[in-house]
Amino acid sequence: WFEGPARLMAEDGFDVYCLDRRGSGRNQREKGLEPGHIRSFEQLFSDLDRFLSTLGARHKKVFLAGSSWGGKLALGYALANPNDTRFDGLILITPGLRSHIDLSVSKKIGILTSSALRPETLFDVPIPTRLFTSNDRNLGLIAKDPLRLHQVSARFYFESRKLDGFIDKRIKQNRRPIFLILAGQDRIIDNDGVLRVMAPTNGLLDVLFYQEQTHVVQLDAPEQLAEDMLTWIRKRSS
Repeated sequence: WFEGPARLMAEDGFDVYCLDRRGSGRNQREKGLEPGHIRSFEQLFSDLDRFLSTLGARHKKVFLAGSSWGGKLALGYALANPNDTRFDGLILITPGLRSHIDLSVSKKIGILTSSALRPETLFDVPIPTRLFTSNDRNLGLIAKDPLRLHQVSARFYFESRKLDGFIDKRIKQNRRPIFLILAGQDRIIDNDGVLRVMAPTNGLLDVLFYQEQTHVVQLDAPEQLAEDMLTWIRKRSS
């Protein structure tokens, strides 16, 4: 879904690497991985660690970007590695730090039980397609995307909640510049909740609202997103 901004940034002379999370996108069964499943959020941190270790010799500056749930993962990884010199800042695009979407009590109980006994049990992702965007063309692309995850495992849900707590406890220790991009019409992400989470970031936070956009700004406003990201990266790199 980030292909549009990635191509525009590449045309401007930047190398852009798009990493599919373990169990999602192209990193599913064909790679020997269980769709929508992880053992722990630390396992995802390890994946990012191996990924970043390949970039150090190629680039003077590296910025880690994450959208939606990937934004939560990127922030958690940065907070777990405050002294890591392999990357220089974070870009969080409508990050899934707080959400308007919640699970029913019965589903939460089922997830908690399954996480301990049958961690690979799959549960539906409760986000209707119509909430991602109000753009009819992009709505069709998302609805027809064969790689989109419609279910994740009980352990994924459990570890996602643990990652929330991990971030809340460590956010005051942030040492990196962060560019936070929020969508004013987002019906998935709780923007006020995200801003509360990010408040104690030691003055290193820049916030930009796309007031007219919904959740997937990378699909709905790729040109503006690429321009704003490049402007911020250049400012932070000079």
